[in-house]
Amino acid sequence: MIASIPCPNCEQAVDPQARFCEFCGVDLAVAALIAERQVSRPVLTAKNIPIVPEILVPRLGDYLIEKGIIAQVDLDRALELQKQRTESGKQILLGQMLLELNLITSEILDQVITEQILHLQTALRQSNQLLEQRVEERTRDLQHALEKLEELGLVQRVHRPSGCQAFIAAFSGHQHLLICQGCGRVEFFTGDGEQMEALISSVGRDSGYQIGEHWLQLFGLCSRCQPSKAVAS
Repeated sequence: MIASIPCPNCEQAVDPQARFCEFCGVDLAVAALIAERQVSRPVLTAKNIPIVPEILVPRLGDYLIEKGIIAQVDLDRALELQKQRTESGKQILLGQMLLELNLITSEILDQVITEQILHLQTALRQSNQLLEQRVEERTRDLQHALEKLEELGLVQRVHRPSGCQAFIAAFSGHQHLLICQGCGRVEFFTGDGEQMEALISSVGRDSGYQIGEHWLQLFGLCSRCQPSKAVAS
């Protein structure tokens, strides 16, 4: 059982069963999905900034202060010099600025960046697991609700050629279905009683079955979805 997970937005430890982060108020499932999409996108960097691991981690300065590696005054100094460098047209990452000021070593910078990347990966994985769990729970709840409506006679199943099932509002009396494979439209038809009975009797004789009930669905394209109709209109 996971005791807590970091919020993908503010990185504070939160209850894995919580819907919203108690610190920043973000929807944890949505934040996890956005974080995954951000990670999967190509990395776009400003001109003259090298593609190095540092561009993948947020709040590097805050993390260094939390770890006790630098002080706030050191971070402020580095940020000010970074701003001046940027305004002069020379882009530089914060980590590189701290190296130039001899406030950290390259070994420490690499270690801190690695820790942050591993932390983000763990947070993303745990958030995705939570999101998948919630989707499964909502799916089960929806399936249970549909089955209950079916028991009450309010909806009925429609079986598709692909094997997937759908539900439509229930109807009274015995009728058959016409289902459009283009738009999903459903219509009912009763059919010719004598011809239907003759067909069922014939199938029963040929198969040796004593047929009690039947369920008929016809699939095709409605008038709106037929290519010839669409071209003509």
